[in-house]
Amino acid sequence: MAPSLEPTDKLFVIGTQQDWFEYTAVVPPSQISLLAPPCEGAWEELIEDWDFPEGPSYSYGGGIGGLTTDHDSVSHEFFEPWPPFSKKTMELDVFVARTGLAPTAIAIDVMGAEYHVLVGARQTLAHYRPKIYISIYPDQGFEQFGVEEYEVPDLLAKLGYEFDHYATVEDVEYWSFW
Repeated sequence: MAPSLEPTDKLFVIGTQQDWFEYTAVVPPSQISLLAPPCEGAWEELIEDWDFPEGPSYSYGGGIGGLTTDHDSVSHEFFEPWPPFSKKTMELDVFVARTGLAPTAIAIDVMGAEYHVLVGARQTLAHYRPKIYISIYPDQGFEQFGVEEYEVPDLLAKLGYEFDHYATVEDVEYWSFW
């Protein structure tokens, strides 16, 4: 059975939309890093709905993927509490190295780009072994990125993760990895 989130978890929320925020309710905002907003203005709306009083610990307005195109400053000031939306991308491994943050849990909802997010996070996943909660969009993953639906669980299994496919709703599969 998949482990639950704990109040002590350091949670990275990547591209996540409203349905995942039920999971994040247990983790204090000061321990959450918001990465890769799904679209401009998305987080502001979620934050207002979710009542994020002091804001997240860090946020990054660009995408999280398998290739770093964002080579800006390595300072903490680069990761402002509410950065502007950006079309640049950064590997999760690079984000972890730049900030020194180590996730104990990751929630991912990136509309088909799941595999590429995980490819850019292999070092982080191997070193820190965070719990992963992920929405997999098999049709979009194949159409937009050429990724077959089995590639995400296969990649994580190769890193030693166990998993549970606990629901399919419409065209979205919900998985937990630990």
